[in-house]
Amino acid sequence: RTMDDQQALRWTSQLAQWLPDVQPGDRLTGQYLPGQGMRLWRGDQPLGMLSDPELARHFFGIWLSAQTSDPRLRSALLAGLDKGAP
Repeated sequence: RTMDDQQALRWTSQLAQWLPDVQPGDRLTGQYLPGQGMRLWRGDQPLGMLSDPELARHFFGIWLSAQTSDPRLRSALLAGLDKGAP
């Protein structure tokens, strides 16, 4: 399904309010919750949960979708799953 301009603006606004500015050395961790949304942490500090399942699916799809623009990064991110990593 394609995204319309209004939806793209709404999602951009939501992410801009929710995602922090990152600095060198920062570590962001995201948890995709299918059908629920996503959670995000900066280091050990929880940043909250975004309760929009469709936005979460698209957001994580940037890196993890089979149609990603960077298949090598996708492979690297998924490599730990083959070894039983969480």
